[in-house]
Amino acid sequence: MNKSENGILVIGDLMIDRYIYGSVNRVSQEAPVPILNFEKENIVFGGAGNVLFNLYNIGCFPFFLSVSGLEYRNFINEQIKKMTTDYFLLPDVLLKNEPCTTTVKNRYIGNGKQILRVDHEKIQDFDFLKYDTGKKIFNFFRDKEIKIIIVSDYGKGLITENFWTTVILPLKKKLNCKIVVDPVPKNWEIYNECFLIKPNEKEFDSIHEKYNILSSPENKFEYILRTEGPKGMTLFESNTIEQIYRCVPETKNVVDIIGAGDVVISALSYCLLKKMSLEESIFIANKCASLAISRQGTSFITKQEFECFLEKTEF
Repeated sequence: MNKSENGILVIGDLMIDRYIYGSVNRVSQEAPVPILNFEKENIVFGGAGNVLFNLYNIGCFPFFLSVSGLEYRNFINEQIKKMTTDYFLLPDVLLKNEPCTTTVKNRYIGNGKQILRVDHEKIQDFDFLKYDTGKKIFNFFRDKEIKIIIVSDYGKGLITENFWTTVILPLKKKLNCKIVVDPVPKNWEIYNECFLIKPNEKEFDSIHEKYNILSSPENKFEYILRTEGPKGMTLFESNTIEQIYRCVPETKNVVDIIGAGDVVISALSYCLLKKMSLEESIFIANKCASLAISRQGTSFITKQEFECFLEKTEF
């Protein structure tokens, strides 16, 4: 692949999705639980890492900014080097109290269905003023050719008001780029000066109930895209209650929705980078997500599938 295809900076919470596959043929005598006979396991990126993976899969080599603990550190570095143009992993010393841990989601799959999920995580508390870290991050990316910043916020502690004002906004102003956010409701007040924010339906309802985001004069975004699972997506413009664009899903065969939002924001941002209109970009992203959710496991699409959508789409 050609690493000249960049122009996007992904910032967010890097996680590990670990899948343990097996068969279930009996129930334990110790407790009323199924016994999973192990067959194989698969480890992939989740969270902002899945956004990175999806961009890489469709032919883009973005820049990347995140934090990781010691767990899976070799795997993380090896994968990131392959998928990025350049990257910055924050060190453990930014934590105020304890060593950093990488969030790991362990999903146990028996006979093709998820029967249990076990999460290993601690919500971190980062100090970006320590060692002038915010300034170092800004200086690292300030001269890169970045047109779009994707913020993949899973609420694990990386995206804070301090981080937004000392890193993200200065980079936006210096690089004159767009900010696209996959949000968590608790951080809504942080997301200032965004081009687009992409909550799912549950997140949208939670945010709108508190902030009345469709008619508030204090909105600091241009567009909000509500993803609605099997019902499609709806685009709203800032300060209006009228939808300005809507698309319906391309499939009714929903197998697994894990990571579907990552597919949407990756495909959407890459289309914008290619100077497609916002509506065209959403249309393509919807096709990509519809295909991704018809598969088992963390959602992704391939470059061939993405290019096929571009070639065959008449918008």
